[in-house]
Amino acid sequence: MNYTFNIPNLNRAYTFYVRAFRNATGNQPSSSSNTIIVNLPDFPVPSNNNIGHVSVIENGSIEVTGTWEAPTSAFRAELQESLNGTNWTIAASLNNTQTTFRRAYTNKTTHSISYSYRILIYNPCNQVVSTSTTHSSMVLNRTAFDLNWNTYSAYTPNADEGVIERDKQSFTWNAMIASTSPHILTDTTKALCYRIVSYKTSGPARVDTAYSNEICLRVFDTTLVPTAFNPDGPNKFFKVTNPNLSPGNATLYIFNRWGQKLFEGEALTGWDGNYMDQPVITGIYVWQVRIFRIEKRETLNGTLMLLR
Repeated sequence: MNYTFNIPNLNRAYTFYVRAFRNATGNQPSSSSNTIIVNLPDFPVPSNNNIGHVSVIENGSIEVTGTWEAPTSAFRAELQESLNGTNWTIAASLNNTQTTFRRAYTNKTTHSISYSYRILIYNPCNQVVSTSTTHSSMVLNRTAFDLNWNTYSAYTPNADEGVIERDKQSFTWNAMIASTSPHILTDTTKALCYRIVSYKTSGPARVDTAYSNEICLRVFDTTLVPTAFNPDGPNKFFKVTNPNLSPGNATLYIFNRWGQKLFEGEALTGWDGNYMDQPVITGIYVWQVRIFRIEKRETLNGTLMLLR
């Protein structure tokens, strides 16, 4: 005779024995078997389950880092994602031999949606036994002269947070403005970009970092192109000017009157009036500028007078 017992709870001791009854109604016991005591301990609890940061690494992309530790190989973990803290979905299944991870997720609406992430660890009975702290990405937005953002709450109270800025022509975020939301901009006439940084601190040390999306201010968005230049004069390069352009956003092409391409290169650096390291002659040349950036795609054409 066999009997299957479905365990209702772990971490308990269960006693089993068989009892015989004298009549069919089952209310007159006649004898009982020996007893068996079965101890069913609970599974060990994971000792490590943490999100490191949820950070916007570029507008439209989010990086998630974390660590988790499984007591045995029978455990499993999930990285879950939520938009604004509702409707959790599985972002990734985490390998049970993997304790540290770094994942990037693209095509995200980082300028208006806060994405939340957490780690859930399941025991061999498929029960959730550990849930990490939820981390949510910071969303920076601008209203007139005010910058507003959501605080990176997973780091509080042990956090340093503020606004950092850079010139649009630079790749280095080099200015730090300690602040809290909202932050009032005192000058909007400069082509600057802003984003929020939050540092997780341990004593005086900064141990992790999360960033928001970035917002860039435009002074004007007109690409200025000269009509003439003299490589032997004070303006030695034929180049374009636009404070909203960064290196790599625009390409300059120069052609002679027969359509031969003499130059192709960075429009902000420009052409020095040479072809194959030899000066070209005085005359009229055709130029084309192709602009490619997130906000704008355009092609400009014209002619220039090269003087010597």
